[in-house]
Amino acid sequence: FPYTTLFRSGAIVARFGAQPGGARLDGIEIAGAEGDSVRAAADGEVVYAGADVPAYGTLVLIRHAENYVTAYAFNRRALVRVGDDVRAGYPVAELAPRPGGGARLLFQVRQGATAVDPAPLLGLR
Repeated sequence: FPYTTLFRSGAIVARFGAQPGGARLDGIEIAGAEGDSVRAAADGEVVYAGADVPAYGTLVLIRHAENYVTAYAFNRRALVRVGDDVRAGYPVAELAPRPGGGARLLFQVRQGATAVDPAPLLGLR
């Protein structure tokens, strides 16, 4: 699962696992700016691009080799369609503004049905 910059910059603002208040995060949240271009983390096929899950804004799901799926959430619009083949680094979405300002990307990785911490896979600390 090769490293690719998901977008131009941004600090991890929420990490995989247990969160304050007992919640759990099955991914990471990375700070960005409204309209930042979100890029595919690895080569794959788009299997979902839409806004049917309101809590996620516009969501893009990409299926990769070895039964991995990556999820890119909190976007204002998708730049891809179901069935599109994408390469690592290809723009797949644009970040949406968050209430109170700024923007965040929710990035998740699953291998099969199991959530995987994406930070080590991306070389992030």
